[in-house]
Amino acid sequence: MSSDSSSSQPSASPALRVQIASFNANLQGIPIHHRQDHQHPSLTTWLVPTVDQQPSSSYASTNPNTPSSHPGLPREAPDIYAVGFQELVPLSVGLSATSSSTLDRVDVEIRRSIRHHQAIVRPDATYPPISQAGGPESYALLAKVDLVSIALFVYARESQGFPPHPDNTSVASRVKEIRTAKVGTGLAGLMGNKGAVGVRLVIADRALGDDQEQHQILTFVSAHLTAHDHNVERRNWDYQQIVKRLVFEPSSLTRLPPIQVGTKASFPSSSSAPDPDELKQRYQSASSSSSSSRYEDIQPKALDNQEHTIYDTDHLFLFGDLNHRISLSSPHLTKRSLEETLSRRDWASLQPFDQLSAQRLSDPPRSFHGLTELSIQEMNIPPTYKYKPVRERREKGKKGESGEGGGEKKDTPLLNQLSSKRVPGWTDRILWASSSSSSSEVANKGGQESVAYHKQGVEVELFRSIMEFV
Repeated sequence: MSSDSSSSQPSASPALRVQIASFNANLQGIPIHHRQDHQHPSLTTWLVPTVDQQPSSSYASTNPNTPSSHPGLPREAPDIYAVGFQELVPLSVGLSATSSSTLDRVDVEIRRSIRHHQAIVRPDATYPPISQAGGPESYALLAKVDLVSIALFVYARESQGFPPHPDNTSVASRVKEIRTAKVGTGLAGLMGNKGAVGVRLVIADRALGDDQEQHQILTFVSAHLTAHDHNVERRNWDYQQIVKRLVFEPSSLTRLPPIQVGTKASFPSSSSAPDPDELKQRYQSASSSSSSSRYEDIQPKALDNQEHTIYDTDHLFLFGDLNHRISLSSPHLTKRSLEETLSRRDWASLQPFDQLSAQRLSDPPRSFHGLTELSIQEMNIPPTYKYKPVRERREKGKKGESGEGGGEKKDTPLLNQLSSKRVPGWTDRILWASSSSSSSEVANKGGQESVAYHKQGVEVELFRSIMEFV
């Protein structure tokens, strides 16, 4: 099941729009979309979740605290994309270290899917005018890290956004350091069939000058914890190991984005269209062999020589298939009452029986210390585990109606229903923590708590669960 969340961080530093996406691919790779007898991987409905949805409900942010500053876009493109996968490739492929071609293909499809973000979120499916910085998006791949079948791709937006301003450089041009890490917690407590991979970014604030430059640190972790409803304690152990052993070392540095090679990026200070000759000169310079060789020769330098854990950060985002289920150990919830509750779509009443919430909110916490998330009521989505495809029932045709012999079955659409053989649960989760906020921080607007929006220094714009990515 996939989960997707878009958010920005309200703080003294400039807010960044971050989109988190997580998908357990069930060892099948990325989804295949069929078009005109050809197979084209398409992640657009997942990574740009407004597509194919009603403009009145989804094109704009659902959070009144995060309005779009662009006059022609109901939703602006994210500054940072963090896309996590679990069970992306078969274990045999991941363990043999032969998954590089799959990872490269996923990278290409992610960037292809989000390139037309501006047109997708507009009801008329067109780009804003050039004077409003309209056009396709371009994202730099900051890091690609994988462990067997767990993977994480992190991207930064290369355009400066709108309104243009000399001090408002792109996020890709302000990345100062990139580190990666991975840890296995599977078989023997070490194998990578379970575990986590992470990316740690240091991003400079806008145009403060080298002598007074300030930074934001963002850490992203894609995790896959132990399965089965009875393994709660083992999942707690998995998380303990991730905290202890997922360490970002100076030796894990990744090159900075190519946009930073050569002269410092400059941007027009007015809303007028850029000069075509200037754009041509920039393109030729960026694509020249000398520029490429300079980029290859540049070795990243650590901002410090210290090791950092996932909590050494301003903002931590942890997401993935965390495998927690609905607990049936309580006498107040039986299999029959659970089925009745699910049939009523009464998700909120199942919150007390959610294993992850019980571990996180216990006193003291037994796992996910200091992290927060949307409650099940606020997510307002059905359980993400486990579904089985079934075909819609239709009566057989009479003899002679469907070819010689009759009774021939016609193709019927695939539906999804929860498996009766597995205990369901919200296994796919997105959690976060911010160093400058307390876990009880809640925005209060007009005397009403908007807990679904403002938590731990993060304003949640959108939260979606895309059923077709199950």
